[in-house]
Amino acid sequence: MVKTKDQLTKHMEKILNNPCDVKELERNRTAYWHHETGTVIIRNPSALDGGTVFQLRKGYEYFLNDIN
Repeated sequence: MVKTKDQLTKHMEKILNNPCDVKELERNRTAYWHHETGTVIIRNPSALDGGTVFQLRKGYEYFLNDIN
């Protein structure tokens, strides 16, 4: 479980360096999937914060079908 900003940063780096799946999205964004933790990262170079990261119970279904 991620509890600190440092833990989140390390978790995201691990996923970005070795994702289980990657998907190119509209508007120059990229989605990364990490199966073991159910984590989705959406990298958005146009956003001030660079994108978002979240976990879902049915995350892979969302990754495959709902983000674009």
